[in-house]
Amino acid sequence: MNEESPGSTEQPDQREIRKGWRLIFGALIGHTLGLHTLPPYTSGLFIGPLHDAFGWSRSSISFGVTIATLGLALSSPIIGGLADRLGERTLIVAGLLGLSASHFLLSVMGSEITMYWSIMGAMAILGAGCAPVTLSHVIVHRFSRRRGTALGLALVGTGLTGSLAPVLLAPIIAKFGWRAGYCAIGLALSLCLPLMLMLLPRSGPAAPLPAPLGPREPARVDVRSLIRLSLPVFCVAFATGGVVIHFVPMLTDAGRSLSEAAPLTSTLGLSLLAGRVLTGFAVDRLSAPHLASAFMTASAAGFVALAAGGPTLLPWMALLLALSLGAELDLIAYLASRCFDRGSFGRAFGSVYATFLVGVALSPLVYGIVRDWTGSYRACFLFSAAFLALSAASFPRVHLTQPHAVHG
Repeated sequence: MNEESPGSTEQPDQREIRKGWRLIFGALIGHTLGLHTLPPYTSGLFIGPLHDAFGWSRSSISFGVTIATLGLALSSPIIGGLADRLGERTLIVAGLLGLSASHFLLSVMGSEITMYWSIMGAMAILGAGCAPVTLSHVIVHRFSRRRGTALGLALVGTGLTGSLAPVLLAPIIAKFGWRAGYCAIGLALSLCLPLMLMLLPRSGPAAPLPAPLGPREPARVDVRSLIRLSLPVFCVAFATGGVVIHFVPMLTDAGRSLSEAAPLTSTLGLSLLAGRVLTGFAVDRLSAPHLASAFMTASAAGFVALAAGGPTLLPWMALLLALSLGAELDLIAYLASRCFDRGSFGRAFGSVYATFLVGVALSPLVYGIVRDWTGSYRACFLFSAAFLALSAASFPRVHLTQPHAVHG
C-alpha cells in the first residue's frame, strides 16, 4: 500500500523526518566539516607540533582560533540575513570551498605567528557560509513537528568530528608532520563538495516540506527577550569553549602521549554525538528552557569534580561533560526558532549565535593564559563551573512567545 494513501499507518511526525532525510544528511555533513567544528576539534592536535616547530606559546596558538571565531561572530547576522533572502545552498558550498583553501594555506605557512593569525582571520570570512546559521536554517524552515529531532540528528555531525578527527588525524601528524595534517583536512573538504551539492536544496527562499505543520509560528520577540536568551547562551560558550581546544593538552599534561590522547579525545566526540540526539528528541517533548537548565547544572557539577580530581579524571568526566555540552547548539537553535518567526530566523539566530561565538572565542584564550600563568587547568575548571551555574539559573527566564506543542 502506498505510504501516502489514506490507509497508511505512518504518523505525520514520522513522515516529516522521512521526507526530509536528504536535508538532515546534508546538514549533518555541513556540521561535520563546518567552520564551527573542524578548527575547534582539530586545533588541539596542532598546538604541540606548532609549539615545537616555531616556539609559539599555547595562548598565541589559541588566539588563532579566537580570531576565526570572532570573525564568524561578526559575519553570522549578515550570513543569516542572506540565508533568509537567497537560501542556504550557495552559502554553504562557498563556505566549504573557503575552508578548504584556508587549510591548504595553513599547510605552507612560515614561522611568523602573524601569518597564522592572518590565515585564521581569512578562514572566518571565506568559511562563514558553512556554519550553524545556514545549516540550522535548512532544518528550521522545513520541519515543525519534529524540528528538535531534525536539529539533533543534523548536529550529530559535530560529534562525529569530535570522535573521528583526532583518531584519523593524529597518526597523519605523527608520521608526516603538521603540514600534512592541514593538507589532509583541506582535501577532505574538497572531496565532500559534490555530495553537498546533491543533498542540499537549490538556492532560493526556503519552502517548507509538504507535511502537516505543528503550532503556528510565534511572532518576533523584543530586545529584552533577545537579551534573556543571549545571556545564558554566552555563559555556556564562555564556560565550555576552551575545553574542546585544550582537551588534548589537558591529557598530555596528565602524562598521556599524543597517540594516547587522540583515542581518549574521541570519547568526548562520541558523548557529544549522544548528547545531540538525546537533546533533539527531548526538546520535542519537554520544556526546552528547563531542559537546558538541567543539562548545564549537570555540566557544572562535572567541572567541579574535575577541579577536585585533576586532569587524570578527564577520560571519565568527558562522558558527563559532553552529554551536557553536546546540548548547547541544539537548544540555541530550537529556542531561537520558538522565539522568532521563521521569516526572520536567519537574522535572529545569527545575532544570538554571534553572542555564543564571542564566548567561544574568548574561552580558549582564557584557558591558554591561565594555563601559561599557573601551569595547571584547575582554575579553569572552577571558572567554567561558575558560568555554567549562572546559565542554569538564567535559562528558565527565556520567554517563548508560544510554547511548542508536545507530540508523543
